[in-house]
This record gives sequence, structure tokens and C-alpha cells, in this order.
Amino acid sequence: MEAFAVLLVLAFLATPFVALGLVVGARKRLRDAEERIEGLRAEGRALEDRLLALKREIRDLSARVSSEGAEVRRDADTEELPLVPERAAAPPPPPAQPVPPPPAFAPPPPPVPRPVMTPPVAPPPVTLPPPAGAPPPPTPRPPSPPAAPAPPRPSFDWEGLVGVRLFSWVAGISLVVAAVFFLRYSIDHGWLKPPVRMAIGVLTGLALLVVCELKAARRYRVTANALDGAAIAILFSTVFASHALWKLVGALPAFALMALVAAVAVLLSIRRDSIFIALLGLLGGFATPALLSTGEDRPIGLFGYLLLLNAGLAWVAHRKKWPVLTAVALALTTLYQWGWVAKFLTASKLPLALGIFAVFPVLSLAALALGRKEPAGERTGLLALFERTGSAAAALPLLFAVYLAAVPAYGERWGLLFGFLLLLDLGLLAVALWRGPMLLHLLGAASTLLVTAVWLAASWVPAAWPGLLGFLSALVLLYLGAPFLALRLGRPLAEAGTRAVFAAPLLLFAFPVLAHLEPRTASPALLFAVLFLLLGATAAYAMARSEGAVYYLGAFLALAAEAVWSARHLTPERLLPALAVYGVFALFYLGVPLAARRLSRDLRPEGSASVLLLASLALLLFLAAGPAAEASLWGLALLLAVVNAGLFLEGSAGRFPVLTLVGTVASWVVLAVWWVTATVSTFLVPALAVVAGFGVLTLAGNLWARSRAGAEAAPGSPPGVFDGGLALGLAGHLFLVFVASQPGLAVPPWPLLGVLFVLCLAVAAAALAARRGVLQAGSLGGAGLVLLVLSLTAGEAPWPSVTVLSAVALGAFGLAFLPLARRRLGRAGAPGLSSFDRGAALGLLLAQLVASLATFADGRPPLALLLGAQAALVAGLLAVAWASGEHVVACLAVAPAALASFAFASYGVAPAPGERLLFGGVLYALFLAFPLVLGERARASREAWLAPLLFGVPFFFLGRRALLDAGLGGAIGLLPVAQAALTAVLLVRLLSLEPPGKRSLGRLALVAGAVLAFVTVAIPLQLEKQWITLGWALEGAALAWLFSRVPHRGLLVASTGLLLAAFVRLSLNPAVLTYHERSTTPVLNWYLYSYLVAAAAFFAAARFLKGTDDSVPGTKLRVSSVHPAFGTVLLFLLLNIEIADWFSSGPALTFRLRGASFAQDMATTLGWALFAIGLLAAGVVARSRPARIASIALLVVTVLKAFLHDLGRLGGLYRVASFVGLAASLALVALLIQRFARETPKEPTT
Repeated sequence: MEAFAVLLVLAFLATPFVALGLVVGARKRLRDAEERIEGLRAEGRALEDRLLALKREIRDLSARVSSEGAEVRRDADTEELPLVPERAAAPPPPPAQPVPPPPAFAPPPPPVPRPVMTPPVAPPPVTLPPPAGAPPPPTPRPPSPPAAPAPPRPSFDWEGLVGVRLFSWVAGISLVVAAVFFLRYSIDHGWLKPPVRMAIGVLTGLALLVVCELKAARRYRVTANALDGAAIAILFSTVFASHALWKLVGALPAFALMALVAAVAVLLSIRRDSIFIALLGLLGGFATPALLSTGEDRPIGLFGYLLLLNAGLAWVAHRKKWPVLTAVALALTTLYQWGWVAKFLTASKLPLALGIFAVFPVLSLAALALGRKEPAGERTGLLALFERTGSAAAALPLLFAVYLAAVPAYGERWGLLFGFLLLLDLGLLAVALWRGPMLLHLLGAASTLLVTAVWLAASWVPAAWPGLLGFLSALVLLYLGAPFLALRLGRPLAEAGTRAVFAAPLLLFAFPVLAHLEPRTASPALLFAVLFLLLGATAAYAMARSEGAVYYLGAFLALAAEAVWSARHLTPERLLPALAVYGVFALFYLGVPLAARRLSRDLRPEGSASVLLLASLALLLFLAAGPAAEASLWGLALLLAVVNAGLFLEGSAGRFPVLTLVGTVASWVVLAVWWVTATVSTFLVPALAVVAGFGVLTLAGNLWARSRAGAEAAPGSPPGVFDGGLALGLAGHLFLVFVASQPGLAVPPWPLLGVLFVLCLAVAAAALAARRGVLQAGSLGGAGLVLLVLSLTAGEAPWPSVTVLSAVALGAFGLAFLPLARRRLGRAGAPGLSSFDRGAALGLLLAQLVASLATFADGRPPLALLLGAQAALVAGLLAVAWASGEHVVACLAVAPAALASFAFASYGVAPAPGERLLFGGVLYALFLAFPLVLGERARASREAWLAPLLFGVPFFFLGRRALLDAGLGGAIGLLPVAQAALTAVLLVRLLSLEPPGKRSLGRLALVAGAVLAFVTVAIPLQLEKQWITLGWALEGAALAWLFSRVPHRGLLVASTGLLLAAFVRLSLNPAVLTYHERSTTPVLNWYLYSYLVAAAAFFAAARFLKGTDDSVPGTKLRVSSVHPAFGTVLLFLLLNIEIADWFSSGPALTFRLRGASFAQDMATTLGWALFAIGLLAAGVVARSRPARIASIALLVVTVLKAFLHDLGRLGGLYRVASFVGLAASLALVALLIQRFARETPKEPTT
């Protein structure tokens, strides 16, 4: 307090200096403003002189023009010229406005801009005078005087605020603080007894009131009002101290005195029009109960006093237009209410508390109604604050309702709580319709939702059931009926008020909560009956006002109630009531959109009905995965049919048809969950029947929706939404795959095969109706997958034979629908027809795989059945290729046919070699016959010729193994020769189809290359070791020769690829030397012929390609120039292998980089040297610079080896002789290079 007093003293001392500084600054700014005004006047006089000079110049020009026209009078000329009137004729200036005296502390005027010198005005163009008879033109009106400049905007009166108001308030507060300090000091020093202190305080306050009421004091109104406020504060503090500290006055007299002081303050505020005094009186009046409290609970007296105080303050506030009084009174009253609640409220006092919180809003609204009436358009500023305060008073009891709901001890009185809440909602609706704002209605709706949620979460009591349903129904109907009531009263809800209706559907959230909390809801009749009625009311409202969101929101909450009830109470005993609830609500969800469309009412947002039905499908998971799953199969199927029918209706109406597809997927998921949950083996036939039925329903529903939506598209057009829905009908095949994978369900397979046939037939019919062959292809593919899995599961006889026959039937089924497809779509080449052809081919290919897998079964079918099935299926594929013109199908048939041949030949007890040759030969014959049977249609086909060539490769390996097993290894070369002969027949047929000059080189190269391949492989096939590698090398050389005759780039690529494969196998594969045991014969062994023949093939290929265009695209490199290098490398490898073989011992060939004998090292060095010299000679003869460079490089390596490694092991004369020999060799090589290489003409380096 001492520091505060020091600050006040310093503020008083600094005040004169601050005022002096403000005055000096103001005088300086005033002097600057006067100087600038004088400058503006001088500039104005200069502009006036310039205007007079321009007038004289215009007059002279006019006189000159008039003298040239003799018929025109000078007077007329003078009247005609646009002369500016003289200053004497100018209209009098407007009367000067009285200039208010400048404020004491006005800001300096803005700087005056310098005058801008405008360029001289050009004289008007000279025009001829009008003819003599023409009437004179009208005299121009003189220009109107310029408008008076707007008065400058008054600046903020800092002087009045700081020097008058602030100083006066500080003076009043200082008096109060001084009085407090004086009393405290006197008490501390024992100067004054309590009666004297009370007298001093009362006399001081009264003296100030009297002094401020004098006439002289009222001339200083602000200061007088501040001192009046100080007097009120002194009187309040004196009365309080007399009661609380000095014990001179009892509680009742003190209460009366403080109320009297408050009344005096209010009267003074009205008399002096001072809100400052009124606020002091208000604070004193509200402080009185708190200051004089005895700690006893007397709510009636307390809130009665506050009610009277609020009434008086409301009267003053409305009379003087001081809405801040009502706002402060509301805040302090609310503080007293909540203080009383926190300290004294008990469950028994709830009725009184509800009355207390209800009466004050009534008082505020009554004061608002009795106050001054203002038009709605003028409720702005301070007057609008009255209505905001009244609205706040009306809404504050909602917080008390939330508090009651959150405290379990009070929440037990649920009837009082929800009755109070209902009254509040009605009152807020009435206020919103009476004076607004509509936000009150929305606030009531939000609070209702909050109170209900909080009460259910914190204060639920079982005693509230079922009475709570009545309150919920009343609240829902209230918010549904409010818009109709407002419309009836001529005050339609607007803005925020229209959103309050969403409280009605949102209140339905209580139903899933009740289903969870209350055990008596296990019997669903009452709960869902009330819910159904309320949901019907929301649907009626939505259709009446076209507000679909209200209905859909309530419907989703109803679904939540069904879900919670199912999770909580669904048992096998309650299955029938559950099915009834699900069925009734599902039909309701389906019927509301239909009724709305019948009434031409649009329920937005679009697609919500489909989303609602989708959510209903999710609800069925409780049936599929719950304890009543096994008993609910038929009910589940019926509900799926109903819901999907609704989805098809909505989708066909154009309302997000993609949701129909989502619903179909969800339905299949529900069925899958049932299959996982239930014991399928017990209900296999009914379960398969449901799958088949729903698959047919999916196909039929999408076809119907497709036609109803106008989606009958042309064949080959892009698929629509419902075409995708048709594809979902194939999901039934996945269930059959599951059944086929379970041995306990798949055997016997008759139910499975029967349902598979039904599904395939239904899909085929739908594919024909929709003209979508992709659907048929998917069905045949799915059926083939089912049979594949079944063939892996049912391996015991006779089921593999049944599977093979089923596969043949599947292929025949696909072929049988091809004529029907052509009748529906047209002949070959029609749009969309290729999908049916490909579907049939897919079915046949999968059927081939099924027949092949049957070979691996324990109960393997006999040869006749397997071969007949494979031959029939291959023939079917070739028939599809023949009918459709897509000959690539024949190539696709090669892989399963080869698989079937190898499976038959190798698995289990191997058949006789003749049976194996028969199996593969029959299939080979079919492929060979295909291009011959095609006739002229094979002229433009490449795949027809490729198919027999592709199957010839696996048949060759199959036949080779069969001949070896039959002991005919000596005649094994006849096999490729026979195949070459058969392929030559194709070559002859191909040459006969195309005349010379018009032949397809690629196809011709392909067939001719195959003939050469079989011929060349016949030679190495006689060998025991490395015949495959030699076959590659020889075939590469043969293809190079063929390229020189048939210049097709494919032959060059194939030739190079085969030669490189042989090179890689012989040079970069270290294991090639371990494939076979080391030969016991030195030099003349299998190493020699393997590497020598391969190298010769490289040199031969280079020779064949010499005169052809064998350049590598994008480079100058030629293949013929690279092949000799590869051949040379192979020869060098052969040299080293033979040396190593000579010095090796044991069954394996060994290379010793270290630790080799001296003889082996010298042999290696000598061999390298001789090879380098030979390579040099070849390079000189062939005039190949790369060969010479390679030889020199090899010779350098040889020299380094001999010098650094070999000669280190010699001594004495041997070393000398070695050096001499090395020198002689190097000299000889140098002479040869100089003699031959340098004298030869330059040749290309490539």
C-alpha cells in the first residue's frame, strides 16, 4: 500500500509538467498551421491572376474572328464566344461556415503540395460564323462555384480523456485510498475508537455527497461524479467495517444501510446521468450479501433480495439506456447462483434450485418486454446489448442442466432434470420466435443433446426405464414440430434456427445406448417400437420439407441401435425377434425413398439410401458371425435378397449405381463370414444352394438394372457400372474353390459339380444377354480353377477320372456357346465376339492343366482317357484358333500339351517308351496338321507355323529319353532327322503357298531354321559329351549360312545368340570341365572336339557372314569381324586345357598356377609362344591388324612369364641358354613384323 501511495504522489507531481508540455507542443503546431494557410492564400491569388490573363487572350481572339465576317454584328460575336464572366458578375460565394475554434491539441495539418505549373492552354480552333438567318446559340451557363471543402475530421481528444476524465477518476480513487490509509494508520496507533472511526467515515461520505451536489460543483461534472462515486465507496466500506470489524452494527441494520447506500447510488446515477455512480451502487448492492454473510443457507432471502436488485437495476438500465448494468447484474447473479450450488445444493433442494435458475431468466425477459420498444432494424449498438443480455440469461440455465446431468446424486432425479430441460427448450423456442435470435433455439438443441449424453454416461439409473422414452419422444417431436409451428406463426426459422431440427434425429443416439445399458431391452418390442415411430416421424418431416439429411441421420442411428442390441442380446432363442426387427427396418429403409419418389420429393444427399442399405448389410454380420449363425442361414439369405433388391432399385434410378456394386461385394463378404463361422459340412447342400441362388440374383439384378438404366450398350462398347456388377456374379466360384480345397467337403464332388454347372450356365446366359464375352471368360476361368483345386484334393480313384471328364465337359461347354455367341453378335470379326472366343480358349487351356494334374494323382486315369482328353482339348483349342482367326491360341496350347506329355512320361511308374512316344506323337501330329488343314488361311499367319515348331522342342527331348530307355541310343540320330523331315513338309507347303518375291522372310527363316536345327543337332547327338553345346555352335553356324540366303535379321540374331551361348558355356562356366570325367587319352579327347568344333563354328559363321549386312545397329561393328576373336579365344583355352590334361593325374582336370612342375611351366610358356607366333602369322596372312596386336600382347605376356617365373627356376648355362633363346625368338618376331606387317598395304582395322 505504501508503494501505491508513493506512485499516486508522483503522478500528482508530474501532472503540471505533462500539461505544460502538451500546451507548448499545441502552440507550436498552431503556429505552423497558420504559416501554411498564408502560403495557400498566396498561391490562390497567383492562380486568379493567371485566369484573368487567359480571359483577355480569349477576348482578343474572338474580336479577330468577328472582324473577318461582315454580316455578323459585334454584339452577336460577343454573345457567341464562350467568355468567362467577369469577377464582378460572378455569383456571390456561399456564406462562410462558422469555423469552430481549433482544439487545444489538434494535430499539425498535412504539408501543402507545391503548385504544379500546367502548360498554356491552346486557343480554340477558328470556326466560320453561322449564316445570317441562323438563330444565335444559347448562352453558356456560368460554371458553378466550387463546393466548400469538407471540414477536417476531428482528432481524438487526448486532453479531455487524460486531463479531465482520468484525473477525476484518479482523484476519486485517491480519496478512497486516502480514507483507507487514514483509518488503518489510526487503528494501528490507537488514535481513534471504533465509534469515532465510523462517524468520520459516514461524515466524510456525506460531506462529499453534499459538496458534489452544490451548484458550483456541478459545473465540473466529471470531477463531481467521480467524487460522488468516492463517497459511495466510502459509505459502503464504513458500513461494512462497522459490522464486520468493529461490531457496532448488527447484520440486519448493516444490510439495510448498505441497501440504502446502493439505492442512493442508483438515484444519484439517474439524477446525474452517471453510469460510474450506478456501477458503484450495483457493485455495492451485490457485495452486500457476500460481505454480510453469516454462513447459513437462506436461499429464499438471498435470491429474493437479488431478484429485487435485478428488477431495480433493469428498470434503471432500460430508462437510462445503460445495458452494461444488466450485463454486470447478470454476471454477478450467476456467480451467486453457482456459489450457492457449490456450497449448499443437495438432492432434496433440486426443485428450489430449478426454480431459482428459472425465475431470473423470466425476470430478464419480462424487463426486455416492458422496456423501451425499438424497431427490429434499429436494434444496434447499446440497445442490442439488452437483447443479448436477455438471451444470455435465458440460455444460462442450460449449463445448470448439464451440471445436474453430470452429478450422479442429482441425476437420479431424472424426471425433474428432463422436465426442466423440456421447459427450457420450449422457453428458448418461444423467445427465439418472439424476439430472436434464432441461435437460442439451436443452443437449446445442442444443450439437449449434451445433457442427454452426459446423463446417460454418468447418471443412468435403471428406474428411468421406460419413462425416459416418453421424454425422448417429446423432445424429438418438439424439434420436428418447431419449423411447422414457426411457419404457422409467420416467423419461419432462419439461419441457425433451421439447424436445430437435427437435434431430433441425433437424439435417437439414446436408443443404442439404452440397448447397451438396460437389460430389459433384451425384449426388443418396446425399444424398437418407439424407435420405429420416431424414425417414421423423421421420415415424414424429411418428405414434407425435402430435408433428407434429417431422415438419413436418424436412420443410421436406428441401425446403430440394431447393431448394439444384436451385439448385446442376440442369442439363438431371440433369433426370430431379431429377424423381425431386421426385416421391418430393412423394408422401411427400402420404402421411404420409393415413397419420396412417388410423392416427387427429393431426399438429399443423393446416394444416402444406398449407403443406408449398405450399412444394413453390415448389420447382417451379427447373424453371420454370431452364436445363431447356423440357424440363421435362410433368414440371412432372405434379408440379403431384400437389401440387394433395394440396392438394385436405387442404382437403376441413377443414384450412385456404384454403391450397388459395393453392396454386392458386402453381401458376398457376409456369406463368406457365415461359411467361416458355421459348420459347413452339416449344411453343405443348403449353403451351396444359397451361394448359387445369390449368384443368380446378382446376375439377374444387374441385368435388370442395366436395362432399366438404359445401359444396353453396343457390342464392344466400354463396360458400364452394371457390367462390373455382372462380374461380381463370379464370386460364387470362389466359394466353390473353398469347397474343392477341403477334402471333407469336396468328396464326393457331385454337389460341387452341380452348383458349378448352374453358375456356369447362369453366367453364360447373362454374358449372351449383355453381349459381354469377358463375363463368360471369367466364368470358364473360375470353373477351371475349381477343377484344378479339386484335382489336387480328390486324388483317390475314381475321382481323378471324374475330374478329367469334368475338364473335358468344361471345354465342350465353352465351345458349345461359340455358335450361340455368333448368332447373338454376328459372324467372325464382330465386335465383342473375340471375348467369347478367348473365353473358350481359356477354359480349354485350364482343362488341359486339369487333365495334366490328374496324371500326378494316386488314382491315375488310364492312358486312353488321358490321351483322349488331351487330344480332344488340343483339338478344341486348334478349332477355336481356326474359327476365330486368332492363331496365337495354337501357340498357347503348346505349354499345357508339353506339360501333359512330360507329366505322363515321368511321374509315378514310368510308362513304356512306346506309350510315351505315342502320347507325345499324337499331340505333335495335331500341331503339325494344323497349318496344313488351314489351307489358304495359313498364308497370312505366322503363329500357325510357329506352334508345331514350338512343340517339336519338348517332343525331341521326350523322344530322346524314350529311345534311350528303349536301348536305341545308337539310332538316336534318327529322331531329329525325322523331325527335320516332318518340318521340311511344312517348309515345302509354305513355299507352295507363297510365290517367289512375295514371301515373308521372317516366317520362311523360322521354318527353314527349324529344319536346319534338327539336322545339325543330329550330328552332335551321336556324341556322349557336350552334344548340347556343339549343337548350339553348329546351329549357329548353320543359321549364319541361312542368313546369307534369306536375309532376315532374326536369323542373324539367333545365330549370334547360339554361338555366344556356346562360347559362354565353354569359356565362362568353370563347371563345364567337371560335367564329365577326364579322358584317359591325351590330346585326342572330348576336350579337343568340343572346343575345336565350337571354334570352327565361329570361323565358319564369320566366313558365311562376310558378304552380308551383318553390322550391329547403331555402330560400325560387324558380327563377322567379332566371331574370329571368339574362335581364337576358344582355341587358346583348348591349348591350356590340353597342357593341363597332359600333366594332370586322377579323374579330374586340375590347373596349377603355383606349384606346377618345371616341365609344365615350360610347356605352357612354349605353347603360348607358338600360339602367339601362329596368331601373328594368321594376322599377317589375313591382313588383320587386331590379330597382330593380339599376338604381340600374348607374346609380351609370354616373355614376362618366362622372365619373371620360369627362368627363376634355372641356373648356370641353362639360364644363359634360355636368355639366348628368348632373345632369338623376340628378334625373329621383330623381323617378321618389319618384313611382312609393315610392308603390307593398309587395311581396315576391323
